[in-house]
Amino acid sequence: GMALLDDGSIIPVIEIRTLGGFQILCDGVLVLKAEDITPTQRELLALLIASPDLKIPQEVLQLNFWPDDPPAEVKIKFDALVSRLRKTLAEVLPPTMASLYFKREKGMLCLSHCRIDALDFIDGVNRGLKHFRLRETWQAANVFALVADLWQGEFMPGVAGEDRVRDFRKKLTDALTQSSFAWCELLAESGRLPQA
Repeated sequence: GMALLDDGSIIPVIEIRTLGGFQILCDGVLVLKAEDITPTQRELLALLIASPDLKIPQEVLQLNFWPDDPPAEVKIKFDALVSRLRKTLAEVLPPTMASLYFKREKGMLCLSHCRIDALDFIDGVNRGLKHFRLRETWQAANVFALVADLWQGEFMPGVAGEDRVRDFRKKLTDALTQSSFAWCELLAESGRLPQA
């Protein structure tokens, strides 16, 4: 639950829950709920989470939110959006740490030092399916039980998002379907038909 920074200092890893709702926890304590941020800020976070390595070019975000506005105006609006989100995070996270989790670097917006339930879900499903293919039934069933607890509903409900978010939602529901079929097969093979 801790992250080691380049200077050797340690900070808590924040937990971002996105399945079935939106919450941010720090040291296991709920610090931010969906109602605490604007729909645009939630969409910004959804786009970041749905992006590879939790990074997205600022130009992509600007184009997503303000496709028809003049570039100078877009930059001002984008800077304001990022500043307000950082300010909200700074109010609920340990002092001066918001910029360590929500960063701007080299034209990219990034999330760092965080654990995200949706990504844990996908990783868990992939591990479970690997065990399933190798016929390691006990290990597969244990992993599927863990990922079933993570699934609380669709990714970031209430956020329409663009193609990136919709593709990520599809990836999650496909993973849910694959793990469900595999787990049901394991349960049925072991004679546990009611559970299957």
